Amino acid sequence: MEIVENVALISINATLAAQMVSFLIFLFLINRLMFAPLREVMAERQGRMDSAEQEISLTREKMEKIRETLAAQEAEARARARKTKERLSEEGGREAERILAAAREKIEKTRQETAEKVEQEIARVREYLDAEAKALAGEIMEKILGRSIQDGSGGAA
Repeated sequence: MEIVENVALISINATLAAQMVSFLIFLFLINRLMFAPLREVMAERQGRMDSAEQEISLTREKMEKIRETLAAQEAEARARARKTKERLSEEGGREAERILAAAREKIEKTRQETAEKVEQEIARVREYLDAEAKALAGEIMEKILGRSIQDGSGGAA
C-alpha cells in the first residue's frame, strides 16, 4: 500500500486569487476611510500648532524688544537724573530722585503689563491647543472604536 502525502502549504488556485482581490479591496477601503482623513486632521493640527508657535515666537520677540527699549529708557532716565543732580543744589537732587522713581514706576508698570499680555496670550493658545487635542483625540477614538464616545459624566462609554 502506497501512502501519498500532500505537503504543499500553499496551493495556487482560484481561492488565492479571490483572497488577494479581497485583501486589496480591504486595503483600498481602509486607506480611503481611515488613513486619509486621519492624515488630513493631523496635517491641519500641525499647521495650527506651527502657527501658534510662530505667534508665540513673535510675541516673545516683541517682549524682548520692549524689554530692550525699557532698559534703554531706564539708562537714559538714570543719565538725566545724574546730570540734574550734578547741576542742581539740594532741591535739584530731590527732583532728580523723584524723576528716577517715576521712571522706575513707569518701567515696572509697562513691564508688568507686557508680562500680563504675554501670559494671557500663552494661556489662550494653551487653552485652544488643549481643546483641539481633546477634540482630535475624541475623533480618533470614535473612528478607531467605530462608535460615539460620551463624556464620563454619566453617559455610558
